[in-house]
Amino acid sequence: MSTTKFLYINFWTVKAKALRGKLPVYARVTVEGKRAEISTQIRVEPSQWDVKSGRIVGRSEKVRSLNKKLAEVEARIHRCYEELRYEGRFISAVNIKKRYSGEDSSGKTLKDVFTYHKEKMKGILAKGTLKNYGATEKYIFRFLKRTYKVDNLVLKELESRFIVDFEHFLRQQPTLHNNGVMKHLERFKKLIKMAYELEWMDRNIFRHHKLKFQRVDKEFLSQKELEQLINLKPERASLKITRDIFLFSCYTSLAYADVKELRQENLVQKADGKFWIKSKRAKTGVPLNIPLLPIPLKILERYREHPRVSQSGLLLPVYSNQKINAYLKEIATKAEITKKFTFHTARHTFATTVTLSNGMPIETVSKLLGHTKLATTQIYARVLQKKIGQDMEDLERKLASMQP
Repeated sequence: MSTTKFLYINFWTVKAKALRGKLPVYARVTVEGKRAEISTQIRVEPSQWDVKSGRIVGRSEKVRSLNKKLAEVEARIHRCYEELRYEGRFISAVNIKKRYSGEDSSGKTLKDVFTYHKEKMKGILAKGTLKNYGATEKYIFRFLKRTYKVDNLVLKELESRFIVDFEHFLRQQPTLHNNGVMKHLERFKKLIKMAYELEWMDRNIFRHHKLKFQRVDKEFLSQKELEQLINLKPERASLKITRDIFLFSCYTSLAYADVKELRQENLVQKADGKFWIKSKRAKTGVPLNIPLLPIPLKILERYREHPRVSQSGLLLPVYSNQKINAYLKEIATKAEITKKFTFHTARHTFATTVTLSNGMPIETVSKLLGHTKLATTQIYARVLQKKIGQDMEDLERKLASMQP
């Protein structure tokens, strides 16, 4: 048992709430004879619990880990008490529990910052971006549950170590690579900065934390590989539709989310008779004005009478992203393309093989891609330079055998 002035904390188990023989451990907070109980989210075997010390008996790694968590719970309760005292708030067992659980009205929580951001950014950020923030939110609260055994946390309790521990948690997720981890941290960093500017926090815990993205080359199809796709004659309708929609994106720059939402009203004919796509990027909301080349025009004409097009008002019969990427694997095999690619490769192919390789100014390519920063487009230029170097090395090897 520990004490600070009139605060008492002791841990105990509740037999009435046993589950499969294990007892839940609670922290009993007592202030001037009034009590409040806080669940530690820990369960123990009855034989392992030492009533006198309020700890679990044993020397195993698991026991040491659980006792460490109990010590952390105790330390957090003390911090809540100190915060209330520093703020001049009325100190009671109930108020300490509220501060601990994030229910304290004067102590803004992680849930508060996510809710505030969601409400303020609705209609400002693109749906895709908001969805990404939602994914970060899920990871944060899954991390809280697993690491801290709580559903919420007061922002003022956050320390720099929280970032390090959260990053470690993210790196354990099988679907996340380095840049995916960094993207979640980047979104969390923006939320913490916002909370700090709203004076919900005393300091910005990300102030000295640097995000380390790895440069990843954008995969794209070469002109030869594009021709292999164009010349392919798929027998199954599903493969033919997928091939065509992929090629449509290769020659328009449109991402999957943009192609899927294209409607008849997005197809505009100008005074000179040329057809354009007028839309907005689903990801960023940036306006798109794309003149249509012969290949995408031919594809639109091919599916003008398709039932899914004529009945829905859409321009193309687009499958789900998951189905399209599965079909693309089959198509790659049939077209004898060894390179692994997904639907998003089409957008990279437009930037490199279709436009930059054919001398289109990078500023024009940037506009067609819907980029807000030229630096984003310059990534493709760097990739192209690397490819030129590789092509020259191939040429040098061929010429070496022709020397007199």
